[in-house]
Amino acid sequence: MRDELLAAPGGTGQRLQIALVVNPTAGQHRRFAPALARLTASGVTVKVLATRARGDAERLAADAAAAGKVDAIVAAGGDGTINEVINGMAGSGLPLGIVPLGTANVLAWELGIGDRPADAAAVIAARATRRIHLGRCNGRYFVMMAGVGLDAHIVAGIRPGLKRALGRVRLGKLTYMLEGLYQIARLKPTRYRITVDGEASVEAAAAIVANGRFYAGRYTIAPKADLGAPSLEACLFGRGGRLAAMRYSTVMLMDRLSTLSDLTIRPASRIEIDGPAGDPIQADGDVIGRLPAAIALAPTTLDVFAPPRA
Repeated sequence: MRDELLAAPGGTGQRLQIALVVNPTAGQHRRFAPALARLTASGVTVKVLATRARGDAERLAADAAAAGKVDAIVAAGGDGTINEVINGMAGSGLPLGIVPLGTANVLAWELGIGDRPADAAAVIAARATRRIHLGRCNGRYFVMMAGVGLDAHIVAGIRPGLKRALGRVRLGKLTYMLEGLYQIARLKPTRYRITVDGEASVEAAAAIVANGRFYAGRYTIAPKADLGAPSLEACLFGRGGRLAAMRYSTVMLMDRLSTLSDLTIRPASRIEIDGPAGDPIQADGDVIGRLPAAIALAPTTLDVFAPPRA
C-alpha cells in the first residue's frame, strides 16, 4: 500500500486532518477499506502511512507528530501497532484514534469501541475523546499491560508468518492457543522476584502489570483497573508448573481468573521484576525487552477517541 492523501469532496466546517498509520499485514486488513471510506465520507482528511517493517509505526507516528500538520494520529492494526504508534506520539499533545485490525484488539474493547473497523471510524469522526494514563516498562510506553512468565514466552514464540496466514481467515487467536500449548508442554519451574512500590520482594510464577481490565481480548484480569485512573494493578500468579498453567488458562477462558485465591491483585505505581537472565518481557502483546524489568505509571497521559462511557 502506498502512502496517499484522501479527502471527502465538499463538506462543511473544520475538517479533521489525521495521519493514519496502517499495518498492511494485520489479520483483518481486508476490513480497512470500509473504515477508510467511513472516515472520508464523514469529511475527515486522511494521510495514509503504511508500515513495512517492525518499528515503522513508531517512526511514522513520531514524524507525523513532529511535522505539526495533522490534528490527530490514528493507528490501524493490532495492539502491537497501537503500542508502536503511542511510543512515537506520546507527549505530542495530539489525540490517538484506533481502527482495530488485529487479533485481540484489547484496547479497542477496553474503550468500548469493539472490533468493527467501520464503527471505530465513526467514533473518530465524532471527535469525542477520553484521557487515559500510560505505563512505562524499561523506557517504553504501554497502554494495556506488561508481563513476564508464560504469556511473555508465548508472545516471544509466535511465528509472524503463521499469525498472518491464520489472521487472513480470522483465526489469528488460534496462533496463540497453539503456541500456548507448546509453551506449557515445555514449561520449566521458574520464580520471579517482584518488588511493588519499594516493599519487600515476593516471588511469583508469573506477573502481569495491568493498566486496563481486559487481557487477550475481553477476558477480565484486573477488575478494578481503569485507564483513566493514575494507578496500575500488579497481578501475581502464585503457582508454577504445567498443571497450574493449564488451570490458569482454563479459568481465564471462563473469565473467572480474578476469582482465584492464588492470584494476588494489588494497586501499584512502580513494580520491579527480576528472574532468569534473558527472559522476555511482553507489553501490549509484543516482546519489548528482557529481564530485569522496571515498570511504572508514566507521567504522560494521552487523549484517545472513544465513545462516551455508559
